[in-house]
Amino acid sequence: MSYGFIANSPEQKYNSNKGVFSMEEIQELVDSHDWAGRAGLSMDLHVIGAGAAGAQDAQGGGAGGGMAGGTLTFYKQMDIIVGSGGNNANQPGGASYIFFNDGDTHVRGTGGGQLTSSNHFVNSNSSAGVGGNVQQRGGHGSNQGNTGGHGQTSGNFGGAGGGGGAATGSGGGGTGKGLAGNGGGGSNHNANSNNSGVNAGYAGQAPGGGGGSGSGYYGGAGAGADGAVIALYTSEFQQLSGGDTVNSSGSGSNTVWTHTFNTSGTLDWL
Repeated sequence: MSYGFIANSPEQKYNSNKGVFSMEEIQELVDSHDWAGRAGLSMDLHVIGAGAAGAQDAQGGGAGGGMAGGTLTFYKQMDIIVGSGGNNANQPGGASYIFFNDGDTHVRGTGGGQLTSSNHFVNSNSSAGVGGNVQQRGGHGSNQGNTGGHGQTSGNFGGAGGGGGAATGSGGGGTGKGLAGNGGGGSNHNANSNNSGVNAGYAGQAPGGGGGSGSGYYGGAGAGADGAVIALYTSEFQQLSGGDTVNSSGSGSNTVWTHTFNTSGTLDWL
């Protein structure tokens, strides 16, 4: 008499195979990028938070969004949330997030912070993003009369510029680094109640989380720019789908594909 047994059900994840699989199961898992050992796609990821709004009535600028990311490996679908820029005076920017590889990989680009208090001589601060292997902060928003801070940078990666404070003439916006946006330049603060609203601050530049600038006297605050998530990889042919824009440069095996998300969405295999 022969005796059979029922094996434990196989356990499968993109980075781990356990158990006995039929050939049909293996093929199905390979086709869906769920079979461990299948090569992932190396990519550069820029996850940039949104910029904060500047303050009204001749005060300081908003901070630029922070960045996180670096060179990471994509195996499974990426869910993307893009932070919204601060709209109202002194409103902080929202963080941008990505989750991929079955949720094992989380990266967050921090939003620019609001002013620390309300007067003409304070600024707002940015902080570095979280996750990945590169984290950079955006530029701090400047106080009245000064240029916005520049984003930090490491190689091709960097944070967004901070907004300039209100100035006599213009307090320039800070420079965004890497693929992040610049901060808005501060408005001329020489104004009076007769030109209320004329000397509004300038918005941070998109894509990529530039901080809004401070306004002139009686003027409204400059809005922070929305954040962005940008994925780049090198391949002769396009490998992934998703993004508000998909561009390529170069040719043949040196073609670089750029997927830019200005709004929330999903990045997945074609």
